[in-house]
Amino acid sequence: MVRLSNSAPSRKLIHNLKRFETRLVETGEVPPEHLVDRIATDFGVTPKQVVSMQQRLAAPDGSLIRPVSDNGGTMQLQALLEDPDADVEKEVGARLESRAF
Repeated sequence: MVRLSNSAPSRKLIHNLKRFETRLVETGEVPPEHLVDRIATDFGVTPKQVVSMQQRLAAPDGSLIRPVSDNGGTMQLQALLEDPDADVEKEVGARLESRAF
């Protein structure tokens, strides 16, 4: 699950950034050194938010079912995610009991 921003300008940025950026670059309307500032102004966000979104969109997709290590282990990345509904005390108790027998 990926958490997206709730603000209207941020949602607009997420959905339109690549198309808008490509248009500005192709038309030469904005010099490359001013591109981030122009995008931020047009979308009503900060330049930092634009750079962050560019980085997020450029990052490769990753799977949570891939192995944690490359040494042949079987543990998957998804196993390391916190379960908000987990009862830690009950789980620890069950593990201790199973070791006692």
